[in-house]
Amino acid sequence: MDELTQKNLIVVVDYDKEVLDSISNHFRDKEMIVTCFKDPKLALKESERSGKNWDVILTDFHFANMTGVDFTVEVKKVLPNIPIILITPPELTEVAATTLKKGAYDIVSHPVHLTQLEISVNRALELLALKGDIHELRRIVTEDSIDLSKIIGRSPNFLKALDLAKRVSSSSANIFITGESGSGKEVFAKYIHQKSKHASGPFVAINCSAIPENLLESELFGHCKGAFTGAIDKKIGLFEEAQDGTLFLDEIGDLSLPLQAKLLRVLQERKIKRVGENTFRPINCRIIT
Repeated sequence: MDELTQKNLIVVVDYDKEVLDSISNHFRDKEMIVTCFKDPKLALKESERSGKNWDVILTDFHFANMTGVDFTVEVKKVLPNIPIILITPPELTEVAATTLKKGAYDIVSHPVHLTQLEISVNRALELLALKGDIHELRRIVTEDSIDLSKIIGRSPNFLKALDLAKRVSSSSANIFITGESGSGKEVFAKYIHQKSKHASGPFVAINCSAIPENLLESELFGHCKGAFTGAIDKKIGLFEEAQDGTLFLDEIGDLSLPLQAKLLRVLQERKIKRVGENTFRPINCRIIT
Protein backbone atom coordinates (compact mmCIF):
# COMPACT_ATOMS: atom_id res chain seq x y z
CA MET A 1 0.00 0.00 0.00
CA ASP A 2 1.42 3.40 -0.98
CA GLU A 3 2.07 5.45 2.15
CA LEU A 4 1.81 8.78 0.34
CA THR A 5 -1.70 10.16 0.40
CA GLN A 6 -3.45 13.12 -1.13
CA LYS A 7 -3.64 14.94 2.16
CA ASN A 8 0.15 15.43 2.20
CA LEU A 9 1.61 18.63 0.78
CA ILE A 10 5.24 18.76 -0.34
CA VAL A 11 7.11 22.01 -0.94
CA VAL A 12 10.05 21.88 -3.38
CA VAL A 13 12.59 24.72 -3.43
CA ASP A 14 15.19 24.63 -6.24
CA TYR A 15 16.52 27.14 -8.75
CA ASP A 16 16.76 24.42 -11.46
CA LYS A 17 13.47 24.15 -13.36
CA GLU A 18 14.28 20.64 -14.61
CA VAL A 19 14.79 19.44 -11.03
CA LEU A 20 11.57 21.14 -9.93
CA ASP A 21 9.62 19.53 -12.76
CA SER A 22 11.12 16.09 -12.20
CA ILE A 23 10.44 16.02 -8.44
CA SER A 24 7.02 17.65 -8.63
CA ASN A 25 5.80 15.34 -11.41
CA HIS A 26 6.99 12.27 -9.50
CA PHE A 27 5.12 13.15 -6.33
CA ARG A 28 2.03 14.38 -8.14
CA ASP A 29 1.89 10.96 -9.76
CA LYS A 30 1.75 9.66 -6.18
CA GLU A 31 -1.34 11.84 -5.61
CA MET A 32 0.61 14.37 -3.58
CA ILE A 33 -0.02 18.10 -3.59
CA VAL A 34 3.21 19.84 -4.63
CA THR A 35 4.11 23.53 -4.42
CA CYS A 36 7.31 24.75 -6.08
CA PHE A 37 9.57 27.76 -5.49
CA LYS A 38 12.71 28.81 -7.36
CA ASP A 39 13.60 31.43 -4.73
CA PRO A 40 14.03 30.39 -1.05
CA LYS A 41 13.10 33.87 0.17
CA LEU A 42 9.73 33.60 -1.58
CA ALA A 43 9.28 30.19 0.07
CA LEU A 44 10.04 31.70 3.48
CA LYS A 45 7.55 34.49 2.89
CA GLU A 46 4.87 32.00 1.87
CA SER A 47 5.65 29.78 4.88
CA GLU A 48 4.44 32.55 7.17
CA ARG A 49 1.13 32.69 5.31
CA SER A 50 0.27 29.06 4.54
CA GLY A 51 3.11 27.01 6.00
CA LYS A 52 0.87 25.40 8.60
CA ASN A 53 -0.53 23.27 5.74
CA TRP A 54 2.91 22.05 4.59
CA ASP A 55 4.07 18.55 5.48
CA VAL A 56 7.61 18.24 4.05
CA ILE A 57 10.10 20.64 2.44
CA LEU A 58 12.60 19.46 -0.20
CA THR A 59 15.23 22.10 -0.87
CA ASP A 60 18.47 22.58 -2.75
CA PHE A 61 21.48 23.27 -0.54
CA HIS A 62 22.89 26.33 -2.27
CA PHE A 63 21.19 29.41 -3.76
CA ALA A 64 22.59 32.70 -5.01
CA ASN A 65 20.94 34.64 -2.19
CA MET A 66 20.88 32.09 0.67
CA THR A 67 22.52 28.88 1.87
CA GLY A 68 20.67 25.75 2.80
CA VAL A 69 21.77 26.18 6.40
CA ASP A 70 20.32 29.70 6.59
CA PHE A 71 17.13 28.57 4.88
CA THR A 72 16.69 25.72 7.35
CA VAL A 73 17.25 27.99 10.34
CA GLU A 74 14.73 30.56 9.08
CA VAL A 75 12.09 27.95 8.23
CA LYS A 76 12.40 26.37 11.67
CA LYS A 77 11.59 29.72 13.27
CA VAL A 78 8.21 29.65 11.53
CA LEU A 79 7.60 25.89 11.25
CA PRO A 80 9.61 24.21 14.04
CA ASN A 81 8.20 20.72 13.43
CA ILE A 82 8.31 20.44 9.65
CA PRO A 83 10.80 17.90 8.19
CA ILE A 84 13.31 19.49 5.79
CA ILE A 85 15.20 17.30 3.30
CA LEU A 86 18.23 18.88 1.63
CA ILE A 87 19.37 17.99 -1.89
CA THR A 88 23.09 18.61 -2.18
CA PRO A 89 26.03 17.82 -4.50
CA PRO A 90 28.16 14.90 -3.23
CA GLU A 91 31.16 17.19 -2.61
CA LEU A 92 29.07 19.33 -0.23
CA THR A 93 27.49 16.49 1.73
CA GLU A 94 29.81 16.93 4.71
CA VAL A 95 29.12 20.68 4.81
CA ALA A 96 25.40 20.09 4.42
CA ALA A 97 25.49 17.72 7.38
CA THR A 98 25.76 20.76 9.64
CA THR A 99 22.12 21.47 8.85
CA LEU A 100 21.14 18.30 10.70
CA LYS A 101 22.16 20.10 13.88
CA LYS A 102 20.05 23.06 12.80
CA GLY A 103 16.91 20.95 12.44
CA ALA A 104 17.09 19.41 8.96
CA TYR A 105 15.64 15.90 8.74
CA ASP A 106 17.72 14.26 5.99
CA ILE A 107 20.25 14.84 3.17
CA VAL A 108 19.94 13.42 -0.35
CA SER A 109 22.77 13.74 -2.89
CA HIS A 110 22.67 14.90 -6.51
CA PRO A 111 21.86 13.47 -8.97
CA VAL A 112 18.47 12.90 -7.40
CA HIS A 113 17.24 9.32 -7.31
CA LEU A 114 13.49 9.74 -7.05
CA THR A 115 12.95 6.36 -5.37
CA GLN A 116 15.47 7.24 -2.66
CA LEU A 117 13.87 10.65 -2.26
CA GLU A 118 10.43 9.05 -1.96
CA ILE A 119 11.69 6.74 0.82
CA SER A 120 13.06 9.73 2.71
CA VAL A 121 9.77 11.61 2.31
CA ASN A 122 7.78 8.57 3.50
CA ARG A 123 9.92 8.30 6.61
CA ALA A 124 9.55 12.01 7.31
CA LEU A 125 5.76 11.75 7.04
CA GLU A 126 5.72 8.73 9.35
CA LEU A 127 7.77 10.63 11.92
CA LEU A 128 5.49 13.65 11.62
CA ALA A 129 2.40 11.48 12.14
CA LEU A 130 3.98 9.72 15.12
CA LYS A 131 4.87 13.02 16.80
CA GLY A 132 1.31 14.18 16.24
CA ASP A 133 -0.08 10.98 17.79
CA ILE A 134 2.17 11.30 20.84
CA HIS A 135 1.24 14.95 21.34
CA GLU A 136 -2.46 14.15 21.03
CA LEU A 137 -2.24 11.19 23.41
CA ARG A 138 -0.47 13.30 26.03
CA ARG A 139 -3.19 15.91 25.73
CA ILE A 140 -5.95 13.30 25.96
CA VAL A 141 -4.59 11.63 29.07
CA THR A 142 -4.79 14.93 30.99
CA GLU A 143 -8.48 15.38 30.16
CA ASP A 144 -11.32 14.02 32.22
CA SER A 145 -13.54 13.70 29.17
CA ILE A 146 -12.53 11.87 25.98
CA ASP A 147 -14.39 10.27 23.13
CA LEU A 148 -13.74 7.66 20.50
CA SER A 149 -12.58 10.20 17.93
CA LYS A 150 -9.77 11.35 20.23
CA ILE A 151 -8.26 7.93 20.92
CA ILE A 152 -5.21 7.35 18.77
CA GLY A 153 -4.43 3.88 17.41
CA ARG A 154 -4.53 1.94 14.15
CA SER A 155 -3.41 -1.64 14.82
CA PRO A 156 -6.01 -4.46 14.63
CA ASN A 157 -5.38 -5.46 18.25
CA PHE A 158 -5.86 -1.88 19.45
CA LEU A 159 -9.13 -1.51 17.54
CA LYS A 160 -10.31 -4.86 18.87
CA ALA A 161 -9.59 -3.74 22.45
CA LEU A 162 -11.35 -0.43 21.82
CA ASP A 163 -14.44 -2.21 20.51
CA LEU A 164 -14.49 -4.42 23.61
CA ALA A 165 -14.18 -1.35 25.87
CA LYS A 166 -17.11 0.24 24.05
CA ARG A 167 -19.28 -2.87 24.49
CA VAL A 168 -18.57 -3.39 28.20
CA SER A 169 -18.90 0.29 29.12
CA SER A 170 -22.70 0.07 29.30
CA SER A 171 -22.58 -2.70 31.93
CA SER A 172 -21.96 -2.26 35.65
CA ALA A 173 -19.22 -4.89 35.77
CA ASN A 174 -15.88 -4.06 37.32
CA ILE A 175 -13.09 -4.08 34.74
CA PHE A 176 -9.44 -5.16 34.77
CA ILE A 177 -7.23 -3.57 32.09
CA THR A 178 -3.79 -4.96 31.26
CA GLY A 179 -1.03 -3.44 29.15
CA GLU A 180 2.55 -2.24 29.20
CA SER A 181 3.47 1.04 30.84
CA GLY A 182 2.47 3.94 28.61
CA SER A 183 0.08 1.91 26.46
CA GLY A 184 -2.93 4.01 27.48
CA LYS A 185 -4.69 2.08 30.25
CA GLU A 186 -5.96 5.26 31.92
CA VAL A 187 -7.15 6.58 28.56
CA PHE A 188 -9.25 3.43 28.17
CA ALA A 189 -10.52 3.76 31.75
CA LYS A 190 -11.65 7.34 31.11
CA TYR A 191 -13.29 6.29 27.84
CA ILE A 192 -15.22 3.50 29.58
CA HIS A 193 -16.27 5.93 32.32
CA GLN A 194 -17.54 8.47 29.81
CA LYS A 195 -19.60 5.86 27.96
CA SER A 196 -21.05 4.33 31.13
CA LYS A 197 -24.12 5.18 33.19
CA HIS A 198 -21.69 6.64 35.76
CA ALA A 199 -20.49 9.30 33.30
CA SER A 200 -22.21 12.13 35.21
CA GLY A 201 -20.30 11.16 38.35
CA PRO A 202 -16.61 11.78 39.15
CA PHE A 203 -13.67 9.90 37.66
CA VAL A 204 -11.20 9.30 40.50
CA ALA A 205 -7.77 7.77 39.80
CA ILE A 206 -4.96 6.62 42.07
CA ASN A 207 -1.61 5.01 41.40
CA CYS A 208 -1.37 2.34 44.10
CA SER A 209 2.42 2.17 43.80
CA ALA A 210 2.82 5.90 44.46
CA ILE A 211 1.25 5.89 47.97
CA PRO A 212 3.16 4.49 51.00
CA GLU A 213 1.62 1.21 52.15
CA ASN A 214 0.88 2.53 55.66
CA LEU A 215 -1.21 5.36 54.17
CA LEU A 216 -2.89 3.51 51.32
CA GLU A 217 -5.72 1.98 53.36
CA SER A 218 -6.67 5.39 54.72
CA GLU A 219 -6.41 6.86 51.21
CA LEU A 220 -8.81 4.26 49.81
CA PHE A 221 -11.28 3.83 52.67
CA GLY A 222 -10.85 7.04 54.68
CA HIS A 223 -10.44 7.26 58.45
CA CYS A 224 -12.13 8.75 61.49
CA LYS A 225 -10.64 11.36 63.79
CA GLY A 226 -8.08 9.85 66.15
CA ALA A 227 -7.84 6.55 64.26
CA PHE A 228 -4.04 6.77 64.39
CA THR A 229 -1.30 9.24 65.21
CA GLY A 230 -1.73 12.29 63.02
CA ALA A 231 -5.40 11.66 62.24
CA ILE A 232 -6.52 15.02 63.60
CA ASP A 233 -9.72 15.01 61.58
CA LYS A 234 -11.89 12.59 59.65
CA LYS A 235 -11.01 11.82 56.03
CA ILE A 236 -13.25 10.64 53.22
CA GLY A 237 -11.59 7.90 51.18
CA LEU A 238 -11.43 7.57 47.41
CA PHE A 239 -14.23 5.02 47.30
CA GLU A 240 -16.57 7.63 48.75
CA GLU A 241 -15.14 10.40 46.56
CA ALA A 242 -15.97 8.27 43.54
CA GLN A 243 -19.57 7.74 44.66
CA ASP A 244 -21.86 7.43 41.60
CA GLY A 245 -18.80 7.61 39.38
CA THR A 246 -15.73 5.51 38.59
CA LEU A 247 -12.68 4.64 40.71
CA PHE A 248 -9.57 3.74 38.71
CA LEU A 249 -6.93 1.81 40.69
CA ASP A 250 -3.69 1.83 38.68
CA GLU A 251 -0.91 -0.68 39.47
CA ILE A 252 -3.25 -2.68 41.69
CA GLY A 253 -0.75 -5.53 41.83
CA ASP A 254 1.42 -3.40 44.13
CA LEU A 255 -1.18 -3.56 46.91
CA SER A 256 -0.18 -5.67 49.90
CA LEU A 257 -1.98 -9.02 50.25
CA PRO A 258 -3.95 -7.95 53.37
CA LEU A 259 -5.15 -4.83 51.55
CA GLN A 260 -6.06 -6.90 48.50
CA ALA A 261 -8.20 -9.09 50.77
CA LYS A 262 -10.03 -6.01 52.07
CA LEU A 263 -10.50 -4.81 48.51
CA LEU A 264 -11.99 -8.17 47.57
CA ARG A 265 -14.57 -7.79 50.32
CA VAL A 266 -15.46 -4.34 49.00
CA LEU A 267 -15.96 -5.78 45.52
CA GLN A 268 -18.18 -8.53 46.87
CA GLU A 269 -20.27 -6.56 49.36
CA ARG A 270 -20.13 -3.04 47.90
CA LYS A 271 -19.45 -1.63 51.36
CA ILE A 272 -16.43 0.06 52.92
CA LYS A 273 -15.41 0.81 56.48
CA ARG A 274 -13.25 3.82 57.35
CA VAL A 275 -10.12 3.11 59.38
CA GLY A 276 -11.00 3.36 63.07
CA GLU A 277 -14.75 2.92 62.54
CA ASN A 278 -17.07 -0.05 62.97
CA THR A 279 -19.77 1.23 60.65
CA PHE A 280 -19.98 -0.01 57.06
CA ARG A 281 -20.91 2.51 54.38
CA PRO A 282 -22.48 1.48 51.06
CA ILE A 283 -20.67 2.53 47.90
CA ASN A 284 -21.97 2.91 44.38
CA CYS A 285 -19.08 3.31 42.01
CA ARG A 286 -17.68 1.42 39.09
CA ILE A 287 -14.21 0.04 39.81
CA ILE A 288 -11.62 -0.23 37.03
CA THR A 289 -8.17 -1.59 37.81
